[in-house]
Amino acid sequence: MPPISYLNFVITNGVVLVPAYWRPGLPERECEKDAAVRDTLQRLLPDRCVVQINPFEVNRIGRGGMHCMTQQQPLVRQAGGTGGAPPRCHVQAFSAS
Repeated sequence: MPPISYLNFVITNGVVLVPAYWRPGLPERECEKDAAVRDTLQRLLPDRCVVQINPFEVNRIGRGGMHCMTQQQPLVRQAGGTGGAPPRCHVQAFSAS
């Protein structure tokens, strides 16, 4: 079984991505937990849209979950530059194939 935690969510500009673990065949209680987490985050972050996604593929391919896979921000150096802090970029794209 992959890691399962509702703490493994991602806050972005305007959106919060949060796992939804319930699937057909699982107890209804799992669906209720998904809804409670969604409602709590929406209440705490009213300026963002809370979107629940299926985290199993991310966990299955060994990325450690949504938060782990999106926390790294590669360092990008300015061409020939030595002054100031280098810019940062955030890379989130991945292929699940």
